[in-house]
Amino acid sequence: MLKGAVARRYAEAVFDLGVQQGTLDRWQSDLHLIAEAFSNRKLSFILRQPRIPFARKEAVVRDLLEKQVTHEALGLALLLVERELVEVGPKVAEAFNQKLNDYHNQATAIVTSAVPLAAPQQAEVTAYLESLTGKHITLETRVDPQILGGIIAQIGDTLIDGSVRRRLQLLRDQIIRGGSGGTDDGAVAAAASNGNQPQR
Repeated sequence: MLKGAVARRYAEAVFDLGVQQGTLDRWQSDLHLIAEAFSNRKLSFILRQPRIPFARKEAVVRDLLEKQVTHEALGLALLLVERELVEVGPKVAEAFNQKLNDYHNQATAIVTSAVPLAAPQQAEVTAYLESLTGKHITLETRVDPQILGGIIAQIGDTLIDGSVRRRLQLLRDQIIRGGSGGTDDGAVAAAASNGNQPQR
């Protein structure tokens, strides 16, 4: 089974537990701490070593997390270690956050622009994306001068590419094709993809 599917399965189990117990916010916090710990390269390396007894690994995890997370969250962390799924920990947190956003009709948009967006521009982009998705949008802004101008917005698996670089690429492709099958070179190009990165 692919790691993404495994992570979603654990996230769904945790989410259902959180809904039943009314502890979704605490689970989100705890999963973040677990993901942070399991993302540490040295710790991850130790926990993935088959020659190290599970008892030693358990002691390390307990020493690191027992005072920071709930008993249930610690149990999840130890289960991932026992089943040799340490690298899935951060993905479980990501999948849980996605389910939590869907539950609250929220979404996070990673917006990349050539220069930093001022507050009014961020508000304008947020309003546009909310009208587009019907969800409450939280912006995460990034700067990449290579896109030349405009913005690129990533919401889950959906990519909205309104960058100048993308428009120039579309225009170049139209010229090569002799102008057939064109998308207006002045229009915002929107493309839905399965996790594809912006074309550069």
